[in-house]
Amino acid sequence: MEVARSTRTRGEVHLVRLDPTLGREIQKKIQADQAVAQAQGQADSNVKLAEGQAAATIALANGQATANKALAASLSDQILQYQYIQKLTDKIQVMLVPSGNASIFDLKGLLNPTPSSGP
Repeated sequence: MEVARSTRTRGEVHLVRLDPTLGREIQKKIQADQAVAQAQGQADSNVKLAEGQAAATIALANGQATANKALAASLSDQILQYQYIQKLTDKIQVMLVPSGNASIFDLKGLLNPTPSSGP
């Protein structure tokens, strides 16, 4: 196998001809290196995208936690009773509710309803 051949031309200029097989192997190596570089660039892009999505999810969760704390701080038994009554029906005009600690409302049941067993 001849790797390279040179011929002398006028002056000091030399013409080098590579074996066609060697030229193809060099071209394959260049293409493989380019493919690796492209894959690395795509992987880096995917990592940055995932990091951005993770940061957005964390920011959303922090915002939701802040909103939940504000909501919890604003809730009172009277507000919960009012919302409970509103869920019963929209046709109620007047309703008598006990005052004090005694309550006819199952507020925990309203917040965590259990499926009823059918007949």
